[in-house]
Amino acid sequence: VCVFGCASARPHMSKHGKRGAAPGEFNAGEQMNAQLFTLTYGAVVTQLVQDYEDVVLVNKQLDQMGYNIGIRIVDEFFAKSSASAADRC
Repeated sequence: VCVFGCASARPHMSKHGKRGAAPGEFNAGEQMNAQLFTLTYGAVVTQLVQDYEDVVLVNKQLDQMGYNIGIRIVDEFFAKSSASAADRC
């Protein structure tokens, strides 16, 4: 029996959302991904602060980067899904 009361004892992806971890807990892979993201984001912000030296400009640049990433994610979603161009609006 898994930690959620399922019949399977092996880690699995299901309605629980996480692989064998209780709600609110991270497994080792998720923890490593979170740490890598934190280090990478911190390095990007540090480099931007060194380059621009103005917090307002750094925030504008981070906002633009986030917007561009969001646009790419949405474009990729529509490219892989069966939604037509009319469904995008």
